[in-house]
Amino acid sequence: MDDRISVTRRSLLVSSAALTTALAGCSGNESAEPSDNSDEEETSGEEESSDPSEQEEEETSDDSTPSLSEFEYPEGATQDGIAGEQLYATHESTLTGAGSLTLTRDRTDVFDGNEFSETSSNKFDSNSIYREVEQSDGTEYIWAPESESVSYVQVESGFDQTYRIDNQQPDTNEVTGLRQFRQYLTATEWGGAEEIVETANGFAATYTSTGVRNPERINFGGEIDEYEASIAVTDSGFVTDLSFDLTVTFDGTTQGRRLTATVENVGETTVSEPDWGDTAREDGFQFDISLIEGGSAFEMELVNGGEVPSDTRIRLRSDQGDGGQRVPSALSVGDQLYLGLSDTNELLIDTEQVPDGVTQLNGRTTVRLRLSSRLLFEHVERL
Repeated sequence: MDDRISVTRRSLLVSSAALTTALAGCSGNESAEPSDNSDEEETSGEEESSDPSEQEEEETSDDSTPSLSEFEYPEGATQDGIAGEQLYATHESTLTGAGSLTLTRDRTDVFDGNEFSETSSNKFDSNSIYREVEQSDGTEYIWAPESESVSYVQVESGFDQTYRIDNQQPDTNEVTGLRQFRQYLTATEWGGAEEIVETANGFAATYTSTGVRNPERINFGGEIDEYEASIAVTDSGFVTDLSFDLTVTFDGTTQGRRLTATVENVGETTVSEPDWGDTAREDGFQFDISLIEGGSAFEMELVNGGEVPSDTRIRLRSDQGDGGQRVPSALSVGDQLYLGLSDTNELLIDTEQVPDGVTQLNGRTTVRLRLSSRLLFEHVERL
């Protein structure tokens, strides 16, 4: 992804300027004097007999949806079509200037006949990020205050709750949807505007895809079999709705992704500390982790939280393979683990030193600890 779209928290400061619309009305001359009493009575009678349906019709006409030709298109969008890069630049600058937003997203990935679904709600302002991510095995609630370099997480699975502290904050391009909106706005060939609809964000023009312009941006490395997309573009300068349905073939396997995303409450979203914030600070599992031995092993230390049970599973995945097993014993604050992969991708663990037989790790490397379906720790590093 182009580095130009990387958006930091501090660059998304709340703008002091706000768009306002002034509605002005006019009235007739009420000071004119009637010539006599009969005129007064006649005027009064006419007022009483005015048809309420006509007044309602006038009000409706004043607030009616604009036609396609009357709609005020933002830069990058016209009645005839869309310039993807230009519209994305308008979308990005509008959200950046507003400084806060709410993004809701429903995503379904299909792989070899199996479906994985995720629903997320993301709130962003200049002080904090708050996310709710719901999957089939549970829900994560993530709060990341700007004043700290960590994220606090509450994990719910069934009737169980656990807490963890991640050593990094959520990617703002993911939370705000900027990466995904740019990806699909610029990869798609768009037709002309189809209709003007009223949304929670004001009036918007709708468009649907007519083809793919930059297939390399959305094809997962395979060949695109089917692709449909639609968007709604507001007159205030951002894309409020994005949806697509994509199917590709990769190494003979069919993969697909369906997504609907909505941006709303632009400039009006606020994030506050959740009521479980102090509990997460005190009880959240947190590990310090570092790569050692020239990139062939990790050293981990539990630095916060209660006891990590002995049935917790740990997995190390790198480009050459992955391996996993249970932790050697229950872990308490101050306990350390050393782990790496053998040349046959067996996970090697020791509590005192780097295990014998570890091999060089490479590429995208991930360390995860799970207790049943709950994620207790995750670390990703590119080597």
